[in-house]
Amino acid sequence: MAPVLSRLELLPDELLLQVARQLEDGDLATCSRVSRKVRSIAQDILYRDIELEGHCFMSGAGKVALFLRTLIERPDLAQKVDTLQFLTSRRNVTGELKDHGVEFGEIRQLALNKVDELGYGKDHPWCRMMGVSINSAFGGLLLVLVPHLRGLTFGVYDNHHGLVSSEPFFAMYGTPAIIEPAVPMFRNLNSLGISADHLPILYLDMPHLTALTMDKVTTVQMCRLNGPGSLKGGFNLKELKLELVAQVADADLMDALQMSIADLLDAMGNPALTSFNTHIWSESFTHGHPSFDANFFIVKGLEKVAPSIQNIEIWIRHNCAHGDGEWILDHTKVPITNLKNFTSLKRLSLPYRFLALPSNEDSPDAENIDVAGLFPASLRTIELIYPYDTAVQFLREIVKKRDALPLLKKIGFVCSVDIAEPAELFWSTDMPEVKDAGICCDAVDHDTEEVHFLGHYVGIDSDDDEEEEDDDDLPELEELPEVEEMD
Repeated sequence: MAPVLSRLELLPDELLLQVARQLEDGDLATCSRVSRKVRSIAQDILYRDIELEGHCFMSGAGKVALFLRTLIERPDLAQKVDTLQFLTSRRNVTGELKDHGVEFGEIRQLALNKVDELGYGKDHPWCRMMGVSINSAFGGLLLVLVPHLRGLTFGVYDNHHGLVSSEPFFAMYGTPAIIEPAVPMFRNLNSLGISADHLPILYLDMPHLTALTMDKVTTVQMCRLNGPGSLKGGFNLKELKLELVAQVADADLMDALQMSIADLLDAMGNPALTSFNTHIWSESFTHGHPSFDANFFIVKGLEKVAPSIQNIEIWIRHNCAHGDGEWILDHTKVPITNLKNFTSLKRLSLPYRFLALPSNEDSPDAENIDVAGLFPASLRTIELIYPYDTAVQFLREIVKKRDALPLLKKIGFVCSVDIAEPAELFWSTDMPEVKDAGICCDAVDHDTEEVHFLGHYVGIDSDDDEEEEDDDDLPELEELPEVEEMD
């Protein structure tokens, strides 16, 4: 190790940084213990992106506590933290830490001293919470200690059973509003990932926030909006990713509640979004007979931000025990009729059912899709999720109206054996006219991530001496959404 380190120390800092980035964290930590020069470089890497593992049933309080102690004792390291991910809960943390062998008394006293140094004495609610070891109070201090943070993903729970707090500042600081020392961190953020129950955070002025991820957006949070321009934190967003309840696409229900997805965008000041990504799930599971309106949800909901959007992705969970995916698709009654207002749209990924409704009980009618009147000329990639067999006819319609989509280069199908047609149907369908039109078309099995071009699939019944397709010639598989299981 010593000769290697001596050679490493001769490298310029810029090159040494590149070498250090290739090392595993454990090896990098070892090097930093025996070389002062490597230590400085290693700390920049090891403390740049911090992920303190945990989930709603086990908040990872031990790692949070130990990391908090490090930042209090080494404020220079706190300046290096670029992204942070953690969970905390509004419960006494002593027992959990004891189970993990963490002595919390010393850490609690360090935190109390730091809070007092910040001007919050023993009579302040924040200090009182720390005095009785409320975990979320220490999470609040963690946010104060990292003023140069650019990316934050965190959650504050009211208990260990997944109940997300709707009052995150009250849970962390004992006051309805954020404390002043935490403001600089939020103002500096570029990206934020929170539960929709933490919506009050978006009332803060966050001028540099360009990417927002919100989980579990339901009609409850939509009812809590305070009108246009009320969510100042969203004014400069470019990328918005939502885990959105399907009922927001029920036009009749939303009309009765006097709300729509457009209200959320209005509250954010209708920012110049370039990417809108949503993962749809069902708030009421599979009960009732709603009428989901894809046109109301997408075309009308995004109307005010349509000109700037370059990417739309709509994903529906399919292998949940409650059958969300099939139920949502079966109750989608109104398709998208016109995306022409999305004049900058380059990539469109959505369920095939959102474009073509069934003409009978078996499959949608692709011939009813007016390709030229539906899609903007800017479109380059179309990804159709859970396609029916009539998607083949949809391809033929694309070829016929090729002049209306001059930039289109890629069409992909994302298939599942549980919904609509399996990928094998499209792998075995040869459509040379699509290739002749200059369009690359493939199908991926979402469950196995196996991908083939249309008509290029070699099945198990093929001749043994037939050449198999070279994987190197396949298009690179784009990252697929994680599919969550609900208990």
